[in-house]
Amino acid sequence: MQREEGVLLAKIWADLSVQPQADPEVRKNQQLFAALKEEVHDKARLRFLTPGTQGLWSKYVRAVSERVERLGTTRFPRTKDGKIFGQPVVCMTIDATGQLFDVAIARSSGNAELDKQSLAIARAAAPFPSFDRAMRKDADRIVMAALFSFVGRGAVPAR
Repeated sequence: MQREEGVLLAKIWADLSVQPQADPEVRKNQQLFAALKEEVHDKARLRFLTPGTQGLWSKYVRAVSERVERLGTTRFPRTKDGKIFGQPVVCMTIDATGQLFDVAIARSSGNAELDKQSLAIARAAAPFPSFDRAMRKDADRIVMAALFSFVGRGAVPAR
């Protein structure tokens, strides 16, 4: 699979994963994507994960999430005017060696600078742990969507 196709699928998946479940159109799109996701996994050995993932990948997802969160806390996004607040959804593709294969904004915070700094935080958090033997049998790469939540008082408004 071409890198661009993988990124596009990851963005679609990340966007669908944060949509309200009650919307019938969203449910329909999620079902269509679920079928496509299985086909992609069979061909590209690519797994799509969220912070709520259970089973084989749960510890790995938690470790990646905690690493990114720690870095995001110490490098809280800011401009010359102060901290920037918002909630972009970041999509990270990680290979079996723990290298960040790709990172993209799946849903913008509405603030280009916050989105840019969120991508920088994800890149700086890499490399991540290598996949264990069981994970390597399951996938060559994972795509993980995560809501980067920068909240607080005195927000710099989105532009």
